[in-house]
Amino acid sequence: MQAGIQEANAVAAVTSGDNSNILTARIARETFEISHVVARIKSPRRAVIYQRLGIPTVATVSWTVDQVARRLLPEEAVTVWTDPTGEVNMVEHLLPESFCGHSYAELTDGEQFQPILVTRGGQSRLVGPATVGQEGDLVHFAVRSDAVAHLDRRLAEGARPGGGAGGGGRDRERDRDRDRDRKAERKAMSAEAASAAIGPAGGDARSGGRSS
Repeated sequence: MQAGIQEANAVAAVTSGDNSNILTARIARETFEISHVVARIKSPRRAVIYQRLGIPTVATVSWTVDQVARRLLPEEAVTVWTDPTGEVNMVEHLLPESFCGHSYAELTDGEQFQPILVTRGGQSRLVGPATVGQEGDLVHFAVRSDAVAHLDRRLAEGARPGGGAGGGGRDRERDRDRDRDRKAERKAMSAEAASAAIGPAGGDARSGGRSS
């Protein structure tokens, strides 16, 4: 009351105790109906639980570990954000060299994962259909929790041959050519089979070409 919580638009609970912070955040949200609240939580597990209950949290231990990992292991993925349900993550990857010069469309897999943001030369930009990877790109992916390992494997595999900028179009053109060839081959085989079935005199080949 002395802090004037009745007139507050936001509350940040950042004491040294997790329980105190959560209690403060819940009272602010539920009793005083303050919409913008956040609580600092040391325990990563408890932070996830409270996040799912609708209380925004900052897990200081997880944040510190992530920051250290970014400096020591820049090639490893770092989880930047997780939605309250735990279903979707935003992870940060340093783009492997094999993908430089390749379209970011190669790193999209339906509803499993997709690149959404790239930081290049200190500037961030959204990934678009024509965005091409460059050396030193720091990429943020939206990825389902059950597809994180899939994304890691895809990055480890490297870019596919012929998938460079413009390569995707060439690959699609080759695929169309193959499809046309297959269709023409099947059509020719069907015509040959039909001719053999009719026979040389217009009769049924199965009856020796005789017609009744």
